[in-house]
Amino acid sequence: MNLLRHKIEQVIRERGPIPFARYMELCLYDPQYGYYSRSAEQFGKAGDFYTSSDVHAVFGRLLARQFEEMWRALGSPESIELIEFGPGRGLFAQDVLGWSEKKFPEFYCALHYILVESSPSLRQRIEATLSRYVETGKAAIGPRDYFPGGPLPVAQRRHSLAQHVSAGTETGQRGVPSGTAHTIDGATQSEVSIVYAN
Repeated sequence: MNLLRHKIEQVIRERGPIPFARYMELCLYDPQYGYYSRSAEQFGKAGDFYTSSDVHAVFGRLLARQFEEMWRALGSPESIELIEFGPGRGLFAQDVLGWSEKKFPEFYCALHYILVESSPSLRQRIEATLSRYVETGKAAIGPRDYFPGGPLPVAQRRHSLAQHVSAGTETGQRGVPSGTAHTIDGATQSEVSIVYAN
């Protein structure tokens, strides 16, 4: 911890005062000393804390049902993004995807799951946990600045993903799969997103 403190002090000496957000970014995600960047186990019995997904899959299954209900309330669009911020090791996503595939096949077909994680070590663990979904394009690990409806147009947001889901599909004018130009309140169906953070 003294090495991280020294690094923060050095940043302040060189650049002056830093905002709290930058301080927390260094504490959590510094490539060498950040809490989530270290190789130490943070989760589970041997770690610092449990998440609901460490205990049982029921939380992910319940939320999968809620996400499917939201999708239906939106008129069952052909494509919907579920964007999870801070997905840890990807256990929640694994539970949501697995249960959706089993119980809600129509929703699962429309679903594209994006996991936004800053930590390189956690990104590797997510990729291992969700390898089947990443390989088939059902899930992708998004960059830390990914956000639906943000400053980047859809085509650039999609292009900036570490893994791209539209492998082998023809794309329309804005870089979204052809045939998804129907609108929901003025947005193309592929722009419909659920943002989740726990």
